[in-house]
Amino acid sequence: MVDMHMSISKLSWITASVALSTILGTFFLAWALDERKNNLETTITTSQKSHVRTAEEQKIIALLTATESHREKLKGTLAVELLSLADLLVAAGEDADVTLRVSNATPETNPVTANARTALRVNAVQFTVDAEGSFDKLYRALALLESLPVASAVESVVLEENEKTWHMSARVRILTTSALSL
Repeated sequence: MVDMHMSISKLSWITASVALSTILGTFFLAWALDERKNNLETTITTSQKSHVRTAEEQKIIALLTATESHREKLKGTLAVELLSLADLLVAAGEDADVTLRVSNATPETNPVTANARTALRVNAVQFTVDAEGSFDKLYRALALLESLPVASAVESVVLEENEKTWHMSARVRILTTSALSL
């Protein structure tokens, strides 16, 4: 009986040890899996942030490159002398079979400086344009004035009918980087 009692007692100690080992193993496994999950989440987050940062840097570089080329194009577009601007207005009238008289080239008083680094100083000049002719020809001339190949805008137009002809008076604003000394 003593042997049997001892073997039952050994068996219960072995069973308790196995159960305790199993419980400890399960807790250790759960802890290890949780630690691995946390490490994996940290790695994924870091990778995503790195990818987003790289993508943002690429966008900024592309934007800077595009902006620089557009800035150079803008400089080229705006670098037109005052007399060339007046000739451009007269040529628009010739294309519409109307004689445009250009007068009163008035610079605006506050030039715009894009920024101190590029020192792109943009001046605006307002021209007064007068013409006489048929309504169709004046309208065609006005359309050409609105689509000049320079940075410009027709700011005001007055069309009046005289006895047999029409009279047009328009004010055209043109941007230029040329120095103005009127």
